[in-house]
Amino acid sequence: DLQTIAAETKISLRVLECIEEEMADKLPPLVYLKSFLRGYARSVGLDPSRVVREYLQSLGDPKKE
Repeated sequence: DLQTIAAETKISLRVLECIEEEMADKLPPLVYLKSFLRGYARSVGLDPSRVVREYLQSLGDPKKE
């Protein structure tokens, strides 16, 4: 669950919730978001580079790619 991931990654629960809900207006600045996405991906066994790329594409903001 997200609380466990938050404890393991040291990413705040609120940030993880915003990532999960794709709340673009509440996400941290890009440099932090990429780092959080990489940590999140590693903690659940996914490819960090792919997760970052696909997540940013899903937001549909070309400035964030």
